[in-house]
Amino acid sequence: MTLYAALDAIADSFNPGLGLLAVAHLLLISVNRQWQRAGIYLATLLALTTVIYGLMAVDRNLFDFPYSTHSAFAVCFCTLHAAYMPRFKLLWTGLLVCYLGLILFQGYHSWLDIAVTLILVIPFNAIIFKLLKPTRALSYQE
Repeated sequence: MTLYAALDAIADSFNPGLGLLAVAHLLLISVNRQWQRAGIYLATLLALTTVIYGLMAVDRNLFDFPYSTHSAFAVCFCTLHAAYMPRFKLLWTGLLVCYLGLILFQGYHSWLDIAVTLILVIPFNAIIFKLLKPTRALSYQE
């Protein structure tokens, strides 16, 4: 296996891993019968997913921005995990930076793609987290 192929496998598994972790976190909250936390987490998850794919649809049908759905997914879900697992905020930030660096290195997207995606996604993330207020009190306690 070449280095490119190995890095490709890592890049291809990053977003599905983030998604699986989000589902596992929701299930953990639900199994513990913490219904308010589960409801807020699910609402946040659905809102972020709507932003990711809503922007993709708008981009494809109305504009032709260099929008990266993969980058948007990574940003939104790393933000989600950092908000609900504040002890690991630095880890999520580091993983996101490494992932974005990897997709640049692999040539999947350009700096412009990532910059435009961040400019479009971050304001929506801020609004979602302001409205739904996932706080430390809602975060997973080990």
